[in-house]
Amino acid sequence: QMSGLPNTMNGIDLDVVDVKPQLRQGDTSASIDATSTLDIFYLGAFITSISTLVPDFTTSVKTARDVNGAPFLAGDVLEYSIAVRNTGSDPSILTTLRDVLPVGVTYVPNSLSIVDGPGAGTLTDGADSDRGEYVAATRTVTVRLGENPTTTAGGRLNLNVLTTVRFRVTINANVVGNVSNQA
Repeated sequence: QMSGLPNTMNGIDLDVVDVKPQLRQGDTSASIDATSTLDIFYLGAFITSISTLVPDFTTSVKTARDVNGAPFLAGDVLEYSIAVRNTGSDPSILTTLRDVLPVGVTYVPNSLSIVDGPGAGTLTDGADSDRGEYVAATRTVTVRLGENPTTTAGGRLNLNVLTTVRFRVTINANVVGNVSNQA
């Protein structure tokens, strides 16, 4: 039996300390200091539990609708809709959607829009002051999603927020076989 007097090793102290206020996103290490004014102690174990918080867009869906009616034929206009939802455990930052169009289709000018979600409305095709553009040289549709994007970087897309981007393409006359497009 231990006496409980000073300088005897008869205590165990377990504490849970929330260190979140001392950490920043992207930190890969942290220093730990333990001090006491009266006790002599040995730090025998230190256990951390760090949650991994990440955005997740795996439930996002892209669909194509033949504006002229099925079946898909050369000259038909296809309307692509990309429904983006962050189902992860953390908001995404700098959220940008890029879709490279496949060979065999031609982008329909001025058809780009955000149908719902932050920044809903018609977008211009040029790299200007709005959220989106189409670059013909790379065949790429780019839309900066979320809250407070800039003209060059996407914004913050919070958890379970749905944003739908829509644009149109024409199936080229010389297409043979399938046209496959994934965002």
